[in-house]
Amino acid sequence: MGDLSRLLKYLLVVGLLTGCAAGHCLGSKRAPVANADVHIFVFKPEGSKQCQPTTGIPIDKAAEDLGKIEIFSRSTRADGKMHITLCGAATGRIHVFEIRAGDLAVATGTGFQVLEQKLDKSAK
Repeated sequence: MGDLSRLLKYLLVVGLLTGCAAGHCLGSKRAPVANADVHIFVFKPEGSKQCQPTTGIPIDKAAEDLGKIEIFSRSTRADGKMHITLCGAATGRIHVFEIRAGDLAVATGTGFQVLEQKLDKSAK
């Protein structure tokens, strides 16, 4: 019985130390690691109107608003929201850009917003 008790204590101590080393000790939180390679998606409304095919800002013009920020991908998509069907009403299209997370402050300073929703992949 003594050996079993000693083994259980040993396993308990090892388990606690392993859990704490992995960051699960009493709700401890690790500081996020700054990673220059983390990318985020930002967007700006296209501004196009229904029944008016020449309205809206071209994606290249929206990209110019990002200045010297490196763009990894770009697309024009539906914003995923419901919009009234009415001539002159907004189409709900947005220009989406993939940038480094470290450039977010500059991007938001020029009118971009962080994309926090899933994109409607069917509408390109």
